[in-house]
Amino acid sequence: MKRTGVTFIEVLAILAFLALLAAIIVPNFIRAKPRGTTTACKSNLKNIATALEMFSVDEKGAYPATLAGLTPNYLKIIPNCPSANFDSYSQSYESHVRPLEKPRVFCQGYHPPNQECEANLVKLNERSALDPEIRCPLAGPYKLIESEASFTVFCQGENHKAANLATDFPKYTSSQGLIER
Repeated sequence: MKRTGVTFIEVLAILAFLALLAAIIVPNFIRAKPRGTTTACKSNLKNIATALEMFSVDEKGAYPATLAGLTPNYLKIIPNCPSANFDSYSQSYESHVRPLEKPRVFCQGYHPPNQECEANLVKLNERSALDPEIRCPLAGPYKLIESEASFTVFCQGENHKAANLATDFPKYTSSQGLIER
């Protein structure tokens, strides 16, 4: 006599296989949202940093006193962290100006490499001073830089704890870029 259908043992084997599969897949789905919001927060920080650098270029190396100085010319609005649902960046923003140990001379023009300009820069940087008689043949007078500006901005608080990030991370600095941990 031939049997049709499945036995109780076969049903248990299928259920065990499905439980094992669920145990592997479900944690990945649970971690997906915190990872996604952390990625969006990192993207916000990179956009803010790009706006700060554009501001710095326009303002000859200076950064704004607050992030509000970026709107509306460089950013439409200061973004909200998707994990926090509010602007967690503005209060953390700091800009610093520090004097250089040795002032540097730069050419103010944007031009192709020029041997005379490069030789002038070497000579002026050895002295750490400007000489009004020495000018770039393509861009005119040189500029003396005596200080350097920098900034730090981060997602303030424990907004990314679910993604195993420490308090006040991710962070972005003008010298190191994006710092994740």
